[in-house]
Amino acid sequence: MLRHILLAFNGSPESEKALGWSLDLAQGMGAVLDVVMVVESVRRSAVEVEADRRWAWEMLRDLET
Repeated sequence: MLRHILLAFNGSPESEKALGWSLDLAQGMGAVLDVVMVVESVRRSAVEVEADRRWAWEMLRDLET
């Protein structure tokens, strides 16, 4: 039986679908759903990275509800 599910989320329509499936699966199995997002920082300005980091945190906060 699954106890933990890990979902990589990037805000795309495909990841939105995967989120829905993962939530249903986690609820059905009584599992914990962990969601991760990665912000790429290679060859990007600090301003771009910070903007993406803030966007990622906003998305993750929205997912908590």
